Amino acid sequence: MKTILLTLCLLATYVLPAQSPNADSLYSPVHLREDLAYLQQQLRDVHANPYSEYSASEYDQLFATINRQLNKSITTAEFLRLVKPVIAHLGDEHAHIGFKQDQLPRQLQSASLYLPFTLGKVGDDYVIDQAFGNTGLQQGDIVRSIDNVSPGAWIRQAAELVSGTPAQRPVKAARQFGYYFGWIDQSTRTDHTVSTQRINLRVKSIDLTTWNGYTANQAASTHCPQRISYRQVGQTGVIDACSFDVKPSGQFTLERIQQQIDSIFRIIRDNSIKSLVIDVSHNEGGNSAVGDYLIAHITNKPYKGYQNTWKRSKEYQQLYESWGIKNEFYANTAIGKTIISAPRQVTPQEVLYPFTGKVVVVIGEHTFSSAILFATIIKDNQLAPLIGQTPVEGHPNHFGEMYNTKLPHTKLELRFGVKEWIRPAGKQSDKDNVLVPDIQLSSVDMQDMKEVIYRARLSDR
Repeated sequence: MKTILLTLCLLATYVLPAQSPNADSLYSPVHLREDLAYLQQQLRDVHANPYSEYSASEYDQLFATINRQLNKSITTAEFLRLVKPVIAHLGDEHAHIGFKQDQLPRQLQSASLYLPFTLGKVGDDYVIDQAFGNTGLQQGDIVRSIDNVSPGAWIRQAAELVSGTPAQRPVKAARQFGYYFGWIDQSTRTDHTVSTQRINLRVKSIDLTTWNGYTANQAASTHCPQRISYRQVGQTGVIDACSFDVKPSGQFTLERIQQQIDSIFRIIRDNSIKSLVIDVSHNEGGNSAVGDYLIAHITNKPYKGYQNTWKRSKEYQQLYESWGIKNEFYANTAIGKTIISAPRQVTPQEVLYPFTGKVVVVIGEHTFSSAILFATIIKDNQLAPLIGQTPVEGHPNHFGEMYNTKLPHTKLELRFGVKEWIRPAGKQSDKDNVLVPDIQLSSVDMQDMKEVIYRARLSDR
């Protein structure tokens, strides 16, 4: 995973003629059907496994249903609403179709369409997760209905607009419910009735700028300026690996981050630290080589890596050639054939300051992408116990190595994975495709590193 081809965050682009999409422009049925056919061809020929959720016939039926609805000129935004379910049912958590937010239709940008709250699920109930502004709603309120429609029915509609596994999509839709409500509510009302177990309220919807302001404040609270940092809690060292993001130049190149990690482990050695916590509970990924380098500091024994499946396509071959890379094996494989790579036996590289004490890795709801790779390798090879909470959006088996293109007429941006990554322990049923910590913690415990360390020590007894 140390080469550019094995970097999970890599965005591969198959370039079509550049043109800024206009979400409000009308397109004829002929052009829309050509875009739909191109979308279907790209997913069928280039995606690692477009039939992980739907069978080929079910997927064809979905496309045929959309095609029948393209009987009049509609805008890019209306077309996007129709094709979003195609991406949803790929089961690819990295997949996306759309345009940049500043290219949204005028109505979606300027009108007050968005609800000032997000939802979470507790048991069979949907509850207020975050309420923005003075709505009268409180965190934890059980939502009975929104405009006399159950929250579950709203979520089912919103889940057709997001990517991911079947179990993942409703969670993502709930977490961004206020935003997706602007896409699924077909009314022009700005006042909405929200009924909870406690009170019935009239809640005013907000515009996109206001919504973005609230979510930007939330993002700022989880900002990760240092990527990797270190502190000592009692006699335990704590590495906060909040991001594996790597830049091509500047402070956060791979080499600079590796030097940063070396410096941390030198401090650990000099302070005679005997136990170490590596926290990736808020790490949303980046370059998997950072995780590999951390692993090299806690074990020198070979371990089992990921395997992957990879479809040979002319589009990806063109991408290889644009990079100036010669991969004769891939080039000589028949177009359409799936290449299966066996699990790699990984020998950790030598490092300056290896650590031989007890290690615990903390995972959480936001652990994602290459941070999931890191934690899954740790678990499946029994390199260290995992403590924390099961990631909500990240899964051990997933699609990666991203490929980009644009639809010919609407210029909608399309992104999906060309490889399917399968964990060292192997692929089991979809319902088992979760990363379960060895020691479960509550949300309250996750906020206190001293409690995390205490619970980890109890596992020794």
